[in-house]
Amino acid sequence: MMVPSRRRLAMLLTVVPLAAALAACAAAPVPTGDDDITVVDDAEQANLVLYVSNQSFEHDRVDIMVRIDGVLVVDQSFAVEGQHNWLEFPIELPAGEHTLEATSGTGVGLSEPVTVPDGEKRWVVLDYWYYPDRGDGSDVVDPSLTLTVHEEQVGFA
Repeated sequence: MMVPSRRRLAMLLTVVPLAAALAACAAAPVPTGDDDITVVDDAEQANLVLYVSNQSFEHDRVDIMVRIDGVLVVDQSFAVEGQHNWLEFPIELPAGEHTLEATSGTGVGLSEPVTVPDGEKRWVVLDYWYYPDRGDGSDVVDPSLTLTVHEEQVGFA
């Protein structure tokens, strides 16, 4: 069935902006509302760069919330996709020791100290994992979050 041109144009004018708005929201960190801890637009401006990834094919989408010193910096759903995808969240915060707390929609969480020395930068990787028992002898990993802190920029393969 052929849709008349005007109708097709009206549908496109409705759907395209909506899709663009949804895509922008899906990858955007939440505003912190805190002057000391801010999510910035560019990793060059940040002294802490947080990477978050879902590494579970069993949970192809998982909600993850991240707080630093109680300030919400990430609250979104992460798709596993091809598993090798990390979303970047550049954050500017005061030098010193901070507490990073992460929770997933599956009920797991962690709380770890992260120190950012004065005048330096840190890269932090937060991954969600889950590999159930498939009965084939493969590794079993209960739902969990892991956090690693790096003094140099991280390269992902």
